Amino acid sequence: MRYIDADGRPLSAKEFLEKLIGFMPQLYSNEQEFRQKWSNPDTREGILQSLEQEGFDSEQLNTLREMLSAKDSDIFDVMAYLSYSTEMLTRTQRVQLAESDTFLDVYNNMKAKDFLRFILKRYEQDDVQELRRDKLGELIKLNNLGTPKEAAKVFGGADKLIEAFYKLQETIYKAG
Repeated sequence: MRYIDADGRPLSAKEFLEKLIGFMPQLYSNEQEFRQKWSNPDTREGILQSLEQEGFDSEQLNTLREMLSAKDSDIFDVMAYLSYSTEMLTRTQRVQLAESDTFLDVYNNMKAKDFLRFILKRYEQDDVQELRRDKLGELIKLNNLGTPKEAAKVFGGADKLIEAFYKLQETIYKAG
């Protein structure tokens, strides 16, 4: 894999890592802020866009995961490891921790719980892009919850559905 910076200049793997580590403090100032920003799909998208504008696209970030023997980890874990020397969890470990959290107990409706578990499985298999806000409609269809309006009823309204989607992500990323 060749690393190219935003100006089109080729970088060695070492230069790429140094540049990324040097850029990350512009995105967040501490681990708690990073965790908070990453657990919200809107602010996470902003981080990913900033990385891409700086020359760190998804392909390069995936190669970075492989370099660190963390292909089953979320890019969050890779960045937290580089920034704060935290332990890198796999997506499977994050899902297990989220499922053991009391968050799901809030929902009495089995369809609601099943849908949230479905999102966790999609995240585990297909990575963080499954947690983007614009994927919610597609996830509803894939889980046979009907239309977004019908899915909202399962949660007690559209606001409650979106709140659950965001709360699930907070639960995923509070672990570790």
